[in-house]
Parts: sequence; structure tokens; C-alpha cells
Amino acid sequence: MIGINLIDESVLSARRRRHHLRRWLMVLLATAGTAAFPVGLEVSRQQRVQSLKKERGVLNTRIESSRSQLSAMGMEIRALQAQAARADALRRKRPWAQLLRRVAEVMPEELWLVSLSTVPAAPVGGHKNMIPEEVPANAPSSGDPKGERSPKVVTMDAPRALAFEGYALAHGNLYEFMSRLKDTNLFADISLTRAYEEAVSGATGGLAVSRATPFNAVRFKIECRW
Repeated sequence: MIGINLIDESVLSARRRRHHLRRWLMVLLATAGTAAFPVGLEVSRQQRVQSLKKERGVLNTRIESSRSQLSAMGMEIRALQAQAARADALRRKRPWAQLLRRVAEVMPEELWLVSLSTVPAAPVGGHKNMIPEEVPANAPSSGDPKGERSPKVVTMDAPRALAFEGYALAHGNLYEFMSRLKDTNLFADISLTRAYEEAVSGATGGLAVSRATPFNAVRFKIECRW
């Protein structure tokens, strides 16, 4: 069987060229798409990096703000603790006049005191013997243009006991005094921390002692805790 092609050769050649052009165009588009994929992925990564950097900046700002708030809260807590300590000290304040009057009423005539102190000892001379609260080196200043810091907070423990020191003509007088103190119910515990005989003169003795020549007496120290 013989086939006869009536289409002109130039038309067929043009068709073949168009077919080849379409194939090359598809290949070029596929190649361009494959090459553009890594570029788009890198752009997406860069955008993600920039977004994370912005988020980190926001978080750092929040952290600094939280640190400032924590510092302010710490200062407020310390101030409230100091106020609570002062209130507790006032609550524990003793009626000293009544207490000393009661002690004087039960004291035997054969016994006299030479010293009366609190435990711990009360500070004297302004801030002497007081322990200031430590202030960190990087603590904020008080706003003074000279750059001076706020005054340190000074705390003082409330007295926990009374210490009596004196002389008794005999040990029996000392034990009588301790027994009378216990009967007053002013103190929870009464302890004799020191007792020894010592030679004293009339000038050293109390009002109840008027001996011109030296004599032996019992030097004592009693701590009374409440």
C-alpha cells in the first residue's frame, strides 16, 4: 500500500520546529523551577531567622522588666520584714517599772545589786553595738545628687532575759532571793551563772552593810529569762 502525503514539506518542518520548541520550553521551565526551589527555601529561612531575632529582643525586654520588678519586690519584702520586727519588739516590750519594783520588793536586806543588764545587752551611744543590715554593692542609690546611698537598716534584738549581778552576805540569802523571784512568776527560768566568795569593804557594800573592816561576801550573777 502506497501512502501519499499531500501536506507541503515546509508545513511539516514548521510543525516539527514548534514541537521541538515546546519540548525545550518545558525542559527550561522544569529546570528553572528546580533551581528556584532552594532559593525560595533560603528566603524562607532568612525570614524565620529575622522573626526569631525579633522575638528574642521582645523576650530580653521582658526579662529586664521582670528583673526590675523582682528587685523592687525584694526591697519591699525587706522593708516589711523590718516593720514586722519592730512591731514584734514593741509587742514584747516589758513593763520595766513594774518589773523592777517587784524585784526590789522580794530582795532580801542581806543582798544588794551592783549591776542590772538585759540579754542581749541594749546598745548605747547611738548606733554602737548595733549590727547593720548588709547592703549589696550594686544596690540602687537613694536618688541623692551626691550619689549617697540610703541609710542602712539597723536591727536590734528584743531582750530575752535580765542579768542581776551583786553581793549577798551568805549563800542562803542568795538562794532565798532566787526562790522569791520564782514565786513572783515574772520569769520562765531563773539560773545562777556565777557565785563565789570575795572580800569586800564597807564602801563596796550596799545600804544594808555598814562594816568598816573588809569582810567576805558572795559575788553572784543571776539570769532571769521570760
